[in-house]
Amino acid sequence: MKAIDDQVRNSLLLDFYGNLLTEKQKKTADFYFNCDLNLSEIAKKTKVTRQAVYISLKNIVKDLEKYESSLKLYHNKFSKVNAKRKKNV
Repeated sequence: MKAIDDQVRNSLLLDFYGNLLTEKQKKTADFYFNCDLNLSEIAKKTKVTRQAVYISLKNIVKDLEKYESSLKLYHNKFSKVNAKRKKNV
């Protein structure tokens, strides 16, 4: 379940902070998080090695987390949603 939660979180972080990434990073992240392509499929589409895609995704996630730690858009949005959900339960 954690992997799915991470996938959803990373997809949402991409929605919030995608414009801060380069076009190539944004495209790679979109293929992986939103289109559900595997590393080999992304490598073929972007004409790079599978290892390059893997390293790029690790760096993208690190960048997205860095933006979140500074700007807290995800946290602010979903802490309110979770608070409302707990209140209604």
